[in-house]
Amino acid sequence: MAIGVIVRVAIAIGICAAVAFAVRAETAPSSEGGRYLLRKSEDGWFRVDQNTGQASLCRQGDVGFTCELVPDDRDALLDEITRLAEENAMLRAQVARGGKPSQLPGEPDVDGKKDDDLNLPTKEDIDRMMEVFRSMVDRFVAMVDDLRQDFEKKAQ
Repeated sequence: MAIGVIVRVAIAIGICAAVAFAVRAETAPSSEGGRYLLRKSEDGWFRVDQNTGQASLCRQGDVGFTCELVPDDRDALLDEITRLAEENAMLRAQVARGGKPSQLPGEPDVDGKKDDDLNLPTKEDIDRMMEVFRSMVDRFVAMVDDLRQDFEKKAQ
């Protein structure tokens, strides 16, 4: 009877070892420390290049296994991040110079002018404008005085 128990235990251990080996072979066929990491998927094998991060789906075909690259938006996202970082740097520099942060350098403004075409008045231009404004105010005050005198004459 002891031999029958030993045989049954040996068979049970053998079956468990075979199942464990089969499960291990199916779920983790990657070569540890190697370049590729393989995982079983519904359609075949999912392969990840551990050096570049590129993923492929490998399937059994007529000739053998063929691997197709899995679409990756990482490059497009990295390009967009780079573009936004450059735009951010330009806007920060523009704000530091005193420009409007909503307008990128070299892009047309709402009026169709470019930021590069902006010519600010000089001190002489401002002085000339103030002289013109002062003469306009003097003429306006003189006109108001004339009208006041005319009304006073008519009122008498």
